[in-house]
Amino acid sequence: CPNGKGDDDCNSCRRAAKIGHPDLQFIIPLPRSTGSSSDEPLGVRLKPSTEEDLIAQLKEKARNPYHDIQLADARSILIDQIRALKRMVSLRAYEHGAKVYILSQAHTLTDDAQVSLLKILEEPPPNTYIILTTNSDAALLPTIQSRCQHLKFSPLPATVIEKALISRENVEPERARMISNMADGNYRRALTLLHDETILQREEVLSFLRAAYTGKPMDIHNCVLKITQRRAVNEIEEALRSMLSFLHDAWTVQINDSCNSLAFADYRDTIEKFCKTLSRDDVTKFVDMVEEAITDIRSNVIPALVFLTLAMSVHRLFHQKTIKNART
Repeated sequence: CPNGKGDDDCNSCRRAAKIGHPDLQFIIPLPRSTGSSSDEPLGVRLKPSTEEDLIAQLKEKARNPYHDIQLADARSILIDQIRALKRMVSLRAYEHGAKVYILSQAHTLTDDAQVSLLKILEEPPPNTYIILTTNSDAALLPTIQSRCQHLKFSPLPATVIEKALISRENVEPERARMISNMADGNYRRALTLLHDETILQREEVLSFLRAAYTGKPMDIHNCVLKITQRRAVNEIEEALRSMLSFLHDAWTVQINDSCNSLAFADYRDTIEKFCKTLSRDDVTKFVDMVEEAITDIRSNVIPALVFLTLAMSVHRLFHQKTIKNART
């Protein structure tokens, strides 16, 4: 902003809000290019259909800041994109204000891309700001993290999300309460659930937990296929987040068995049976396992392998007392 105020009446601010300012660049995961990319502004040559999709999604992002941009076959921010960023950073600003580069979903940067980014983070040109957004900073190299100023945003309380859904989206109070308990402190996830609760994959998650408990290889195999086959990475991650919601419910019931504010409220009997199997410490260990699985999914580990590993770890957790007694 030339006035330094972020004023709605400012032409520069209005263009920035629409992601249409020449000195504001929004960098997201893109599909790998099959052709030369040295002269491409984005660093990657896109198919016409993908380019149209990107333009449409950037417009939607400008209209709705909570929109999550997802392009087909786009899993990583590639080294060619960072090379293009270096070229842009070395040029003068188009206008008299600052230059701003936003790397959205920075945890998807490939290792090569992260190494390439280091030099710019070390010595950025004057009046240049590089912002990395991520909900998994563990996926970033320590050298990247040490060169950044960290700003952490805590999950929103469910009550805040509930009120926002009622006031902004005109959601009925009862439904707003249910969705806010499922949203895991994330308003964007709440909006997604508002329009499509099937992404929770609750039945698949519960089937996975049952299969992990019994340890039957064919049951585990079938559950893993159902969760991972022909699904995008974000959908697979949602299954793991639903598992976290179930574990949160279990933890809540263990502390206060009369609590009714549950994401899996209609599976109350299942939650109570689960609570008899694992202690609170065990539930905490289970949460750590699921969060590690989410990190692996974001790091492009094969999803089926992630779920198989999780199933084996969970099976051991369920039956650790039996194993100890057998050893004794």
